[in-house]
Amino acid sequence: MATMSDIVTRALKRLRVNNPRQTPDGVDISDGLDALNDMMHSWKGEGVDTDHDTLKLSDVFPLDDEHIQGVSALLAVRLASDHGTPIPDGVARDARMGWGALQAEFVKPAPDASFEPGLTRLQFGRYWARH
Repeated sequence: MATMSDIVTRALKRLRVNNPRQTPDGVDISDGLDALNDMMHSWKGEGVDTDHDTLKLSDVFPLDDEHIQGVSALLAVRLASDHGTPIPDGVARDARMGWGALQAEFVKPAPDASFEPGLTRLQFGRYWARH
């Protein structure tokens, strides 16, 4: 099980803020934890409610292990401007995939959602078809 410290450390290492073989310093880790908590709280406004409570570095990462890579990449993207570091292509890709995985798990459609009947008709060439 990963801790919040593990997520922050992975994000900083992916940005190459520090030597990937060394542990980031305390200030970077502390600032990273603040950014991680803020980021996870902000997801609720995007419709991704993970029921997040503010956590400490030693606390266990509250989501399933399948979200570790995506969340650490999302955090790396969030921290890149703070460190004046460009976002590597692989980190951007993992962040997009991670955000999609979070949306797939935590976004629930409204129970009374419906579609307009006109939206079920598609045009193929000159002809309209009903599906």
